[in-house]
Amino acid sequence: MTDEFSQLWTRIETLERAVAVLIDVQQQKLASTTAATDGNVTTAMKAQLSEIKASLAGSSSRQETPAEINVGRINVREPDGTLRVAISN
Repeated sequence: MTDEFSQLWTRIETLERAVAVLIDVQQQKLASTTAATDGNVTTAMKAQLSEIKASLAGSSSRQETPAEINVGRINVREPDGTLRVAISN
């Protein structure tokens, strides 16, 4: 389960980086088309893209250990799959 969790976070972080790159590309396109479009709309779009990118940057500093979790059972297993401890109610 830990490996799956780590892989999931890795995928999420990869997607966040991809979105940040796409935002950069969109901002560059907006900058090059400023003269051809309404300046107010372009400025508003740039601001929105910057906010999205900033929120993505802040999300990469997630806590690896949550403050609280709710589960019905926790199984502690060896790397070979041998069950060592089971915690349940």
